Amino acid sequence: QSVSHPRDPCQSVLANGGANARYRCRDPLTASLKGPELVVVKGAGSVATFAVSRLEVTVNDYNHYCRLYKTCEPRAGDELPITGLHYTEVVDYLRWLSKMSARRYSLPTIRQWQLMARDDSGVRDHNCKVYAGGRWVRGQSLRAAEVGYQNSLGLVNLFGNAAEWLGNANQLWAAGGDAYTDLANCRPDRITGSAPEGQALLGFRVVRALQ
Repeated sequence: QSVSHPRDPCQSVLANGGANARYRCRDPLTASLKGPELVVVKGAGSVATFAVSRLEVTVNDYNHYCRLYKTCEPRAGDELPITGLHYTEVVDYLRWLSKMSARRYSLPTIRQWQLMARDDSGVRDHNCKVYAGGRWVRGQSLRAAEVGYQNSLGLVNLFGNAAEWLGNANQLWAAGGDAYTDLANCRPDRITGSAPEGQALLGFRVVRALQ
């Protein structure tokens, strides 16, 4: 059973304040379960102000769906980003979030990505491939979605770790690079076309429309 919400917990007044925990929001899904933590990003031009998950969607987030909806097997590694899903599985998860919250969830668009993909934490700690002292010292495997410095909007791991799906069934993209991308290429403009098949280092973040 979904729960009804008379007031949207994600208000436009919270826009661009997500670096502070008081300016974040979450949607109740059931009486005891909430969706991914969200930050609000101020829109520009034709892009309306929107909310987006602060972290890459985690295995734990997806396991809640698996247990309640009983269409998938829960996975190990709760704190890691969920990867390896087919696009249709991601769509099913988005529909479930939307139904349970009575809000509208989707993948980010390229324009939304461009507004949120600020590489301004001041620390180049992205989980990308870094070679130093004759060996690889970073990258090549996923780290917990929470690990890393946040940008000025409060978003973590936009670059490296798991690449992130953008778009829809008509056109999918993978943004930000992943743990096997050289650090120099883990950038906001790292956007490549993507097939709908799941990949080991391809995850996603959710966007939620404000109401």
